[in-house]
Amino acid sequence: RGLGDVYKRQKLYLLFTRIKIFIMVQKSKASPVVCAFNIQTGGDNEFSVIYSIGAIVGNILTGEIYQSFYERVEHKQPGRSLSDDVKDEWEKIKGQAAHREVFDPKIPRKDLTLVLKLFNRFVLDNSGEDNPVGGVVHLLSTQSESQTSLLLHAMRQCNVEPSWQARYQDSLATLDYTYRLVFSEDPMESNPFVGTKKHAKFEAKHVFKTAHVIMRRLNEKMDLSAIL
Repeated sequence: RGLGDVYKRQKLYLLFTRIKIFIMVQKSKASPVVCAFNIQTGGDNEFSVIYSIGAIVGNILTGEIYQSFYERVEHKQPGRSLSDDVKDEWEKIKGQAAHREVFDPKIPRKDLTLVLKLFNRFVLDNSGEDNPVGGVVHLLSTQSESQTSLLLHAMRQCNVEPSWQARYQDSLATLDYTYRLVFSEDPMESNPFVGTKKHAKFEAKHVFKTAHVIMRRLNEKMDLSAIL
């Protein structure tokens, strides 16, 4: 009976070890769920006035979209600035849907601090156990990291603590480079823009769809079945 007890303890030890390893692997595994976001602004630096924030949470491996976020922001933002170059860009599309979305005085808008808090909560609500596949949602911006810098600067200014860690901030740059390296073409050619340009909601969706197109094409070329 003594040997039987030892055998049972060994089996339990191996079982708990495997469970521990599984948990460690799951914790270290990157989540395919991203929060692709876009910010429309009145300037070209991190101090710029923010007009709107749009975001899409979805799985870039499957292309499934889970949640969306969109808020317009009041233009009165102390400490934030406009630039003549960006102002001219907006003037060029005066009368179009994107311009009306930003400048129509009849459209309701919210205080910047409130919008940042809502966005922060949106990211948090789609992480951890609420994430459809588990893990922390990764923020995904356009090729440039300027959008992330702008977002973080505004959050610091408004005393809003990000609900994510810096390691979970990504951009399309790496995926874009990989795609160009493998296919010798621009990924945008396989993913035409749908919707209204310079509209944060549609721009965010385009970022997400571009990331999904890249991952889908890479899977077709290289067979990524181990992670899909």
